[in-house]
Amino acid sequence: MLTMIVKATTIIACAFLFLGILVNGSLMLLSPTKWLRLPYWARSVAGISPKRHSAGVGALQLRLTGAVLIGILTGLVYMMFFRHPR
Repeated sequence: MLTMIVKATTIIACAFLFLGILVNGSLMLLSPTKWLRLPYWARSVAGISPKRHSAGVGALQLRLTGAVLIGILTGLVYMMFFRHPR
């Protein structure tokens, strides 16, 4: 019984983590200024400031980071559900 609870909790935690990364990556890719307006607990803030990253090269860096995050998640989903073992 305890093993089933631990597995269910792990699956739920992974789903929330996946969803959080997907939302962050999508906002980074589509609108860096909206991503910068998220609360500090909903985004990573290490060295990122609205002044430097809301336009220009900084916004491009945020968009590329969002694209990489979405690409990694897409690859993980593909490997988990669609890749057949050889």
